[in-house]
Amino acid sequence: MTQQIKNFIRACLFSLASLTGAIALTVILSPWIYRIFNYFFKLHENVGLTSEQLNQNYQAIINYLIHPLLRQFHLPDFASSVGGVQHFAEVKFLIQLTLMATFLLFFLVVFDVFRIRKQRRRVFYFKPYLFLCYLLPLGVMFLAVVAFDKVFILFHQLFFRNELWLFDPLKDPIINVLPDTYFFVLLLVVIISYELLLGIIHLFIKKKI
Repeated sequence: MTQQIKNFIRACLFSLASLTGAIALTVILSPWIYRIFNYFFKLHENVGLTSEQLNQNYQAIINYLIHPLLRQFHLPDFASSVGGVQHFAEVKFLIQLTLMATFLLFFLVVFDVFRIRKQRRRVFYFKPYLFLCYLLPLGVMFLAVVAFDKVFILFHQLFFRNELWLFDPLKDPIINVLPDTYFFVLLLVVIISYELLLGIIHLFIKKKI
């Protein structure tokens, strides 16, 4: 295997580990992010709830998504359609895959980083690949700033084989307090977290590249 192929595989590993880690971190932190967002935009006023009541409903969503043994989707103050429940089940499946991938990739990255640090020779020609890993998410952020609606729709078309994500506010009123701008904020948090995690990996190997 040539050095260029090794560099490409290593770059993919570091990038995927940073991405899945960033998504997992954002999902776990999102109840606090939502509290801040709700504080400034008063989403609870749209549905006649107190701020704390709405935050508890959002926490119920996250609890369902991240806990593998929690099978029943239920919101304390919102009705949900059959299609809405199915969509959240599909999101849960993707989140669970992401969490499992995060754990697996974490161990692979730790193993590879230790191997790089222990070897005497430097890893030649890896910096351009690492630079590209830093650059790609910034391109996504640029596209999101310019045309977030199109990016949002494309994301759902790629990862979901149906249109259940197009919630009817009358049947799934939770959509009234999950505006596109909030998902844009989450995307920014994912990108920032990705860059930070990749930067941490870079920090551990910088003397060898």
